Amino acid sequence: MPDPELIDFDGDFRVNMYRNTAIDYSPRVNDRVNDKVNDRVNEIEEKILKFIDNDPAITITQLSMELELSRKTIAAKLKTLKEKK
Repeated sequence: MPDPELIDFDGDFRVNMYRNTAIDYSPRVNDRVNDKVNDRVNEIEEKILKFIDNDPAITITQLSMELELSRKTIAAKLKTLKEKK
């Protein structure tokens, strides 16, 4: 924030005072984005667990076809679920 500015007008003067008008919206935006991403991740993990509950012998390939996600994504989610356990 700039310092106050004193301007001389032939015997008169004016003081310009500045204020910080920038508003930081990033924490609120990031919170909303993170919430949506986390909700989506949890939703995928829940779906994977439901499929495994229904068929404990289900393969990663079958899960990827059912959930329309890549095998790599399914494998990563399974790894995350194992680590949470």
